[in-house]
Amino acid sequence: MARGYGSRSSGSRDGGGSHQKLGAGRSARPSSGNRSVAKPKGQIKSGKVVQYSIKDGKGDTKYIGATNNPARRAAEHRQSGKLGQADKLVVETRAVSRTAAERVEAAKLASYRRSHGDNPQHNATKDGKFHR
Repeated sequence: MARGYGSRSSGSRDGGGSHQKLGAGRSARPSSGNRSVAKPKGQIKSGKVVQYSIKDGKGDTKYIGATNNPARRAAEHRQSGKLGQADKLVVETRAVSRTAAERVEAAKLASYRRSHGDNPQHNATKDGKFHR
């Protein structure tokens, strides 16, 4: 069910699982699993968002977030330096309401803090909500 938006220029796929990485100019394709998968390559249905994380080359979580446009968000993270060469943006949920995504994000952040003692490297907030 997960879909990755990486910054590798080769656009190669990893050997297992349903994660897919996208390089520049590549489009997402549905995974080969049995479950129906949304195609989060661009704008998500109005009022809906997906929950995602940025994973490094080893699979460790660097950031947890939610967006209504994963491809645009990957480009923004690439530009800010949060999405590095070996990193990928992995969509982890189907399109859900913003409120539901914020609850999932807050729970994932809390779980990460319990396991690691602090937020992921690039997360500043602890509540899963967007702050200006």
